[in-house]
Amino acid sequence: TRLANFTARIVRDVVRHEAGDIRRQVRIAATHADGTTAATVVDASQYAAMGWVEDGLGPKFTVTAGKGHRDHVRAAIQFLSVRDGFDAETVHTSLGWVEHHGRPLYLHAGGCIARDGTCGDVRVEVDAALGRYALPDPPGARHDVAGAITAVRGLLDLGQAGRPAARHVAAILAALPWRAVLGPLDASVHFSGPTGTFKTTTALLALDHFAPGSGAGRVSVTWGATPNALQRHAYDCRDSLLVIDELTGETAVETATEFFQCQGNLKARARMTRDLRIAPGLDPRGTILSTGEANPGRRSALGRMLTVRFTRETVDVATLSRCQQDAAAGRYTRAMAAYIRWLAEPGRLAATRTELRRLVERLADEVRADPANRDVHPRHPAAVAELVAAYALFLRFAGEAGGVPQLTADASLATVRSGLIELMRDQAEAHRESDPACRFVALLKAGLSSERFHLQDADSDNAPEPFAAVCGWHKDWLYQGNDRGQMLDWRIPPNSRRVGYVDLKERVVYLDPELAKEVARTMGRAAGQPFEHADNIARDLNEAKMLKTSVEAGKVRLTPHKRIRGVKDRYLTIWLDCLFGEAGGTGD
Repeated sequence: TRLANFTARIVRDVVRHEAGDIRRQVRIAATHADGTTAATVVDASQYAAMGWVEDGLGPKFTVTAGKGHRDHVRAAIQFLSVRDGFDAETVHTSLGWVEHHGRPLYLHAGGCIARDGTCGDVRVEVDAALGRYALPDPPGARHDVAGAITAVRGLLDLGQAGRPAARHVAAILAALPWRAVLGPLDASVHFSGPTGTFKTTTALLALDHFAPGSGAGRVSVTWGATPNALQRHAYDCRDSLLVIDELTGETAVETATEFFQCQGNLKARARMTRDLRIAPGLDPRGTILSTGEANPGRRSALGRMLTVRFTRETVDVATLSRCQQDAAAGRYTRAMAAYIRWLAEPGRLAATRTELRRLVERLADEVRADPANRDVHPRHPAAVAELVAAYALFLRFAGEAGGVPQLTADASLATVRSGLIELMRDQAEAHRESDPACRFVALLKAGLSSERFHLQDADSDNAPEPFAAVCGWHKDWLYQGNDRGQMLDWRIPPNSRRVGYVDLKERVVYLDPELAKEVARTMGRAAGQPFEHADNIARDLNEAKMLKTSVEAGKVRLTPHKRIRGVKDRYLTIWLDCLFGEAGGTGD
């Protein structure tokens, strides 16, 4: 009895590592009776159902009707395939370090690197966004390694004196790639600033260590991607650097804020399968470098980041061009490939990671113990220590494999360390400004200065001098009658909305709670930095000692009742000095 109009064999047994799952697949090659050939890849769990015949091979390939015919065909293919033999293959869809048959391999889009150099033990299939992450063969000659190391050390030349944040940029570029290759980093780096400041171009120099030719193209991943896509990229970009561009706009900022928190915790959002089972987690496994005009607004996210603010004077274009030439010549990727091969020596990767943890603990303690760092965010000393320690380990390799003198290595390490500590201290001030209470006050003042909102005197219709100017009033010519003519006086701008009242006797400002929140949200959106703390702002103002509270019915009220101009209502009562300072406005 003829069972089918084709013959088939299993030609490859595939173990596929993808998105936290390990799946077995078989590659089947078939030949039709008329000589037509076809091939398909089938999940092992779907092989027995035989649906792959029509779906994978096409309608010409048919199993004849009859009870048990499909089972006989299935069994025959398996028995004959075992007799003839087939290849075994391991496929990974992520980058980074894996252990294969007892030895460490580093996977990249072009294959894998082992202690002996490039090898083909594992096939790597990555998403198109990571397709450029293809490293070259590690250089063999010592002078080639030395030349590549000299090129990457040249990134420190970007840290020129007198250029704002230049030392921060140089330290990040010098250290971040070498930290990325050692494992996931529970902090992110963000380059912010207006367009035209070379922040993305500079970030691509770091990416050039993993993805050759990045400087000549655009960033493959942007903040316009969905949260799920970003989560998958962060998972697949294991032991590598993921650059995400174009952080601008409210939606992107909201996405980035959550993403940075996940990276800081090295814990992704939980997922479920279609049948409502908990799916394997796609926790971040790489290192993140973000660029964009905006910054995340949530303090919890800022505490998990090192942020460098670019200006038009930050980057020296001539030095940047020279670094781009080194990257385009493949020197950065050759240095990384050489370092990876060095790490792949038996036991060295594990020992280096252990040494990294020891160095980070010691360096973080040293940074915290310095009185000059008492105001920094508690997470930032560890983040700085991670980068400094990783660069120290790279310099150890540079001395051993590239002949870098110890004095030169020590000077480079000191430059990176001082640049990162300086960045951490500068960020402490930015973190204070991101405090919800401080930011609310700043946004409220911005709203008043925009002349879209104003404050009135609690006791009269007159301007609340000497604070009229900062309360949203402006001077205009007013007609005073035939005998007096016109004179300059304070007026409320047209279409301006009253946010509250100023009580000069009590030295407080009474704010309509809901309207004040609206002002903060409106001005935050206008600045590209959404204000996300409006719902709890009374609590935040109270904790910052800016709020005047009262006891009503035995309870402390954050928005106590107050009768103003005959109307009793609840107000946010802020101390006048907290809003305008002790000096207040000038009235001019």
